Amino acid sequence: MKLQKKPKLGDTVCDLQSRKIKGVVIGDKIKDTNTKAVKEPKGRGIAIVMLTENNHDTTKAVRF
Repeated sequence: MKLQKKPKLGDTVCDLQSRKIKGVVIGDKIKDTNTKAVKEPKGRGIAIVMLTENNHDTTKAVRF
């Protein structure tokens, strides 16, 4: 998979500018407990807001 496509999957791409290693992709799975922690307050009418400094594609990939 090309590095340019990885952020759309919710991963972070680190370009190392190296001759031997072009880049590293860092990703993290969202835990089931996190999903529950967001959905329970939503069910009671509490608004949930996600603040992030990630790019738009990464944010869309990890939203609930």
